[in-house]
Amino acid sequence: MELNQRPKIVAVILLVLLSFYLGYNWQDYSKKIILEQTNQQSGKLAQDEINLINEELSEIENDFVGEIDRNKIIDGLLAGIVQGLGDPHSSYLSQEESKDLISELDGKFDGIGVEISLDDGKLTVVSPLKNSPAEKAGLETKDIILKIDDKNSQEVSLPEAISLIRGPKGSKVKLLVEKSDHQAKEYEIVRDTIKYDSVSSKIIEKNGKKILYIEIIQFGSDTTELFEKVVKNNDLKNIDRIVLDLRGNPGGYLDSSVDIGSHWIDGVIVKEKNKKGEIEELKSNRKNILTEIKTVVLVNGGSASASEIVAGSLQDNQKAKIIGEKTYGKGSVQKLEELSNGGSLRLTIAKWLTPKDQEIDKNGIKPDIEVIKQENVDNQLEKALEIEL
Repeated sequence: MELNQRPKIVAVILLVLLSFYLGYNWQDYSKKIILEQTNQQSGKLAQDEINLINEELSEIENDFVGEIDRNKIIDGLLAGIVQGLGDPHSSYLSQEESKDLISELDGKFDGIGVEISLDDGKLTVVSPLKNSPAEKAGLETKDIILKIDDKNSQEVSLPEAISLIRGPKGSKVKLLVEKSDHQAKEYEIVRDTIKYDSVSSKIIEKNGKKILYIEIIQFGSDTTELFEKVVKNNDLKNIDRIVLDLRGNPGGYLDSSVDIGSHWIDGVIVKEKNKKGEIEELKSNRKNILTEIKTVVLVNGGSASASEIVAGSLQDNQKAKIIGEKTYGKGSVQKLEELSNGGSLRLTIAKWLTPKDQEIDKNGIKPDIEVIKQENVDNQLEKALEIEL
């Protein structure tokens, strides 16, 4: 998940659809909107499209035998528009789903603690959060979720899947999962309150050297502040190297990744390539006070999105050695725009490139030194501590 926090304008198409929810006469109001918006936006609905939607809604109001929940109808309309894009990373989030997403990035929510995505139409685990119920149960990066309780995962959208997996602390969810050996395995996982600080650190002493180990488990709303506290509270003159651990970090806010990379780099952190092919360079915005400290970055297949921005930037600028396994390969940027009904539009607005124009989407970041994780021993960390830099 890669979220851009910069504000954007919501298309008039959403205002037209919301008129039904607000109780206006559908035909009269939709005509009024079209007339007012003539030649202003190419994204507006054509009259025949409005008529078609109105036709369906009228049939529902006149003949549907059950009760009609207008909020759910509007959520369905808005979700359907985004689903028509065919982009697994774009989605409409209801008011409740929007709150859940913000809570997750703020570091507290109820669920099992797993980041999921749609890859080639399959509901796929990006990474379980560290020490979460998902990780403890044995979910792994690239696991494919076939069923959520009794619901086939291919019958639901990504936001619906997230909503089904989440739930109150103490409740259970059953997941049927296809593992890397193509064997299906069922998990029954007890949900918990997932609460975490996105940054943790410690001093490791090895061979007479002081090593500052910093782990970022997600690029959330607290990441920049916590990271800068770590830097401020340590005497950098006595630090021989930094180990930045991004393993299993599924991403988060784009702005946070730029903030973190800026501590090492004076220049371009990442490039955004929009739908017109225009490239915007996002540059460092802080003093690069860590640039002279030898640095190792740990990554694996669960390192995605914002993690890949930081790792790719440090690699291209020759500010760090990348150790571990190839990263996930999610190289698109989403904006999160709040809509007038309390829901949100999460929309892919750009692809991103590393400073040397590496395209990460589907490719990932290749480590300078590949180290496959062994069971029962953190050989990747040991390599980061011992390697000559």
